[in-house]
Amino acid sequence: MNQFGKPCAATLALSALALSTGLATPAGAATTATSSTSCRGVAVSIAGTTFGDANPQRTPCAADSKAVVDKNVSLLLGGITLQALRSVTTLTNGAQGSVRETAAATVASLGVNLLGLNLVQATGLKAGTGTLANAACTVAHSIGGSTLGAITVLGQTIPLDGGKSVTVKLPLGLGAVYVNQQVATATSIVQRALFIDLPGTFLDVIIAQATTGCASATSAGVESMAIKQNAPSKALVRSVRARIERLRDEPQHSALPVEQAGH
Repeated sequence: MNQFGKPCAATLALSALALSTGLATPAGAATTATSSTSCRGVAVSIAGTTFGDANPQRTPCAADSKAVVDKNVSLLLGGITLQALRSVTTLTNGAQGSVRETAAATVASLGVNLLGLNLVQATGLKAGTGTLANAACTVAHSIGGSTLGAITVLGQTIPLDGGKSVTVKLPLGLGAVYVNQQVATATSIVQRALFIDLPGTFLDVIIAQATTGCASATSAGVESMAIKQNAPSKALVRSVRARIERLRDEPQHSALPVEQAGH
């Protein structure tokens, strides 16, 4: 699918995956966005509510930058503390009439606490994606990557191996924590540094997500990955509360199951 020549991957690796908060609009004139281009950088998404959201409309792709120094977010059953949120999107001209889309998101640190249970602590969360597409954005080549400095889940340090994907299953059916999660279609890509998937959607948390590509119903679904701001039922809230309290009061002594795979 690389119709743009061999330099494509190298160019994207240097520009799109600059995963620092210093990512800026590349030199040169910005191209006019077509209705098919798509890009977005989201520092934090909690049950569909976002903070540090660059180019929130996603389509068309446009240059944007958002930053939040610190953020404390109250949850139905707890809260999240975040520091130094930043997201950036860019759209520029490429060779042979092509366009380059990039997105990046970073969060310096976060802590997730549910009913006094220290669920997740993480630092240095960064995600970036890049897409090189033809002028009509019907053929595209995308790459993405994400990294974390360190992460603990329920007090257990989770080993990290570069940008490899990691899945941590939580006890008592409380869901899972996904590190360096990537989902791609033929013409789009979504990269997440961290996804905390808890029962229902009212506690789901995404930290550092980048998206680029050609817009379609499929790519929109891939980006949201079914994260919606749905009101939870009282029965679900009671069930989740009971499991969190049990885990808080009766800590599990066995190591958390951790699955690691490259992508």
